[in-house]
This record gives sequence, C-alpha cells and structure tokens, in this order.
Amino acid sequence: MTAELGDQGSFELARVPGSAAEIWSVARELARAGDVDGLSELERSSELVDVVDELPANLNPSPMMRTEALLRVAGLAASYGRAPGSIGPAAIERAADAFTPPNWAQWSGRQVPDEVFATASPPMQLVDDLIRFTPHPSLVAVRDLLCDIDGTYEPGRAASVVVPIRRGVDGEAATLSLIERPGPPGLFLDVVRCPFLVWDEAFETALQNARRVAGNPSGSLRWSLFWRTSQRSVTGIGGPSIGLGAAVCLRQLQAQRRPR
Repeated sequence: MTAELGDQGSFELARVPGSAAEIWSVARELARAGDVDGLSELERSSELVDVVDELPANLNPSPMMRTEALLRVAGLAASYGRAPGSIGPAAIERAADAFTPPNWAQWSGRQVPDEVFATASPPMQLVDDLIRFTPHPSLVAVRDLLCDIDGTYEPGRAASVVVPIRRGVDGEAATLSLIERPGPPGLFLDVVRCPFLVWDEAFETALQNARRVAGNPSGSLRWSLFWRTSQRSVTGIGGPSIGLGAAVCLRQLQAQRRPR
C-alpha cells in the first residue's frame, strides 16, 4: 500500500481508502513504509474527499479536520523514519488539535520547556516526554496512533456494556467498551478504533462523573462506542445518558482487578 511512480513521474496511490473507516489503516501502512510522498498524495486525492463525505458534515471537529490530523500523525512517523531530526511544537499542535475533547483547552507547546524539543527524539519518545509535562487527552490520542503505527497498540483488561442511544426519532443499542492502556490516569477516546467519533460537553461531563462515581480509578482507560446492528463506530454522540453505562463498565473493570 505504497505510492507508485507513474509514467509521467507523478505519484499514483496503489490503494485509496474505500470508506472513511479505512482512512487510518491506509495512512498507517504508508507511515510504516516511511512513504512521505504517498501520504502527501493521499491528502491531495479527490478519492479521500469522497470517502470523508460519507460522514456527517455537522460534526465538530469536522471529519476532514480529523482526517488531516490522522495524516499529520502518520507524517510525523514517516518523516522521522526517512530523515530523523528534531520535531517542533507546531508539528505536534497541528497533529493534536483535532483530538481535543469538549471542556478542554487546546494543547500548546508553549507550556513545555524549549529543551524538550531541542533533541532529535523519535516521535513516540517526544510525545511521552510531553505527556509527562502536560497529560492532555489530545497528546494521549497522538501517542496511541503512534503506537498503532509501531504495532504496539495492545489493550489490557477490557469491559463492555450495551447502552441505548437516541438516533433521530428512534433509539438504537450501542456497545460501550473500555480498555486499559499505558498512559496517564483518565478516561480517553479510543482513537485507534473510533478515529472520527466526536461528542459534546454533556457527554464528556457524564463520562468524567461516571469515573468519579467509580472512585476515580487510577488506570489509563480508552472508551469506544459501536452500533450493535452495523458494528460500525458511532460518529457523533451527545447528552448525559451514557453516564450509567460508563459507571457500570468502570465497575466491571475494577472487579477484574480484585484478587480472587
């Protein structure tokens, strides 16, 4: 899945995403191959716009903003693999901005000492250092995507619960899943499984309240939400109704930790 050089000297993508769900898998494989040119060509391709248009246009951040962020994370890995060098704060900010959850200010490199960016650290090591200074959810998202490129995105304990979701005038069941991952304490979107899922402030508040009800578990957790019928990721969700399901899921994880 690399970019091939065409007869006229221009790059032609050997494969383009057939659906929005495939965008990250295509970008990930190009990053693994260090194919910076392929990523640039993918970003400019009309086929990419067509598959992004499958997603609801009223999401915030928009599907295209999330797509650009996914490609920027892949670009960090691919560029470093081709020519290692220092990565500036602006590059991390551009990659992270679209993963800022509601109720959070956007992450800024100005919060970090200049010397952190001075060395030519690999992207993963740099993001780990940044998280130690500011454990921001958007940095956690970037780290998880970099782990997926490296093939090290391995979940720990997991729990899931079926929750009712309002969809138009009807209700539909969805599966809320939680997994444990390395990282700072908190409850973060599983961006590897749900790269286009966005939610509102009421939903974010309900998640964090559920974590408090469960006793503020110390682990680093990722949440995902999939429709039961189609098994596709939910793309937009709002309101506080997820709170009870999230609390039940957190309790399930805590029960797994107890010695038997």
